[in-house]
Amino acid sequence: MENELSAREKYEKLLFRRDRLRKEAEQYLQLYLHEFGELLTGLLRVKISCIEKKKIIAFCQAQINRGQRIDVGQMKASIDRQTEIFRRQLQELSDSADACRKLETVTAAEVAAVKSLYRAIAKKIHPDLCPFTAENEMLLSLWNDVVAAYKNNERQRLEELSIQIERCLRDLGQQVEETPIENQEQKIQALEAEIDRILNTDPYQYWLLLDDPLRVEAKKEDLRQETDDFKEYEKTLTAAIAALIEGGAQFTQPWEN
Repeated sequence: MENELSAREKYEKLLFRRDRLRKEAEQYLQLYLHEFGELLTGLLRVKISCIEKKKIIAFCQAQINRGQRIDVGQMKASIDRQTEIFRRQLQELSDSADACRKLETVTAAEVAAVKSLYRAIAKKIHPDLCPFTAENEMLLSLWNDVVAAYKNNERQRLEELSIQIERCLRDLGQQVEETPIENQEQKIQALEAEIDRILNTDPYQYWLLLDDPLRVEAKKEDLRQETDDFKEYEKTLTAAIAALIEGGAQFTQPWEN
């Protein structure tokens, strides 16, 4: 019995550590975007412009080689389809960067309070510890709200959710007891592997960069230089398109710069 309890305590400890590391990784990502988001967005924007111009050149050249007139509408529709995923990535990056620029500093005391509240709630309804949570729509919805509030360091929200959860459990006639965990050893191994992965990959590894002001400035300079290089490349591609037009390429409708 003692070994079983020890295994459960280990499982709970790993579970809470995994959740904490996930949260920290998300925070490092936010800080990374706070520092570099504007530069990353600018770089991606000029990269997409270069991709579009390369595809324009390829489309035009293919039509010229076939002796066909270039349908500008068809060309633009084709390029839009091919670059849709890049433009969507740009929008997502831009939105995330904008949000991260507005980050507010949270005190260490607030973080500690949030962590304590989260652990208390998790012991009651964490789906990996309490299977009945996943079986009840209301509890599962409340748990999802808890995860979001924990991620965003929303102490007041967690306090409110804690009260709602206690009432929900009372209404369900639930007594919060330790629920046996199936395949506990396998789950412990899986958690250990996931924790190792989080610790050794981005965005958690961003802290190594963010913790060093010199590396932060060097990263910014690298991004600026890469952006400038792509801007020069963009000029070359623009000139190549102009040469196609001036060279007598036939279009079905006027070209719009």
